[in-house]
Amino acid sequence: MLIPKHLDKYLGMYRLTIDTNRTMTIMKEKDRLVAKVSKTEIIPLLFQSETKFQFKNLLNVDCEFVIDKGHVTKFTVSQNGDFEWLKTQ
Repeated sequence: MLIPKHLDKYLGMYRLTIDTNRTMTIMKEKDRLVAKVSKTEIIPLLFQSETKFQFKNLLNVDCEFVIDKGHVTKFTVSQNGDFEWLKTQ
């Protein structure tokens, strides 16, 4: 089980590597992570393991955060292929 205060390491803005104009912001609402994918769309992330989450209500869309030397550097989203999002902030 993930401790809510440990969620802070995932927070920030991420930029899609194949389209650097696209960003996603990972935020915390209450004791869970959410992904702000547009100005109006926020999707909760469901905990699976310390680094793996699933987008709520989206079938077969998973994400995994990559931790390097104790810091989150990026996450990958698997949905009809793997897409890499680099942490920018």
